[in-house]
Amino acid sequence: RHRTTDTVRLLGQEINRSTLRLGKLHLSLHNAEATLETGDTLLDDRYADLRADHIVCDAPFGLKPRANLAGDPRFPFALPNPQPSHLAWAQFIVHHLTPDGIGVMTCSPGTLSARGSTAAVREAMTRAGTIEAVIQLAPGTLATTSVPPALLILRADRDHPSEGVLFVDATELGSPERGKTRELDREEI
Repeated sequence: RHRTTDTVRLLGQEINRSTLRLGKLHLSLHNAEATLETGDTLLDDRYADLRADHIVCDAPFGLKPRANLAGDPRFPFALPNPQPSHLAWAQFIVHHLTPDGIGVMTCSPGTLSARGSTAAVREAMTRAGTIEAVIQLAPGTLATTSVPPALLILRADRDHPSEGVLFVDATELGSPERGKTRELDREEI
């Protein structure tokens, strides 16, 4: 989402054409106008110059970039090896935020506990203040995986990075229904 005065624009990019068509269908059912592009977001960023107030990203679990992204200015904290890493997506989001912008993305629990170069990137992002909060959700919260996801709340520019990171355990929230995505009610949200 990118705000220019009082205008809200919805923009998106998806590598899978059938998923893109499904996204367009969902948006049209809600009478939401959006510009959706097809392509590999990390290799062919269709919104390279965009700086947005709000970014939402359901990062693919376990997807490895199709090329080496080392040295790319969108990834100032480097890339963990071996790739894949949700931290590449987190850096991508931070790169596209306005100074006051906020990003939210899903990530796997491994992103929060991996060692080695992933831990070094996570530490660098934390020290820079770009990771504002981590919310651990229950299994079944996402329709695409049974892995218990987490949400990363990201900021491009925090006034006081030393304030630390807020951790929220939301693993007991939501109503599980057999064969359905776990739903959170308004009070829980």
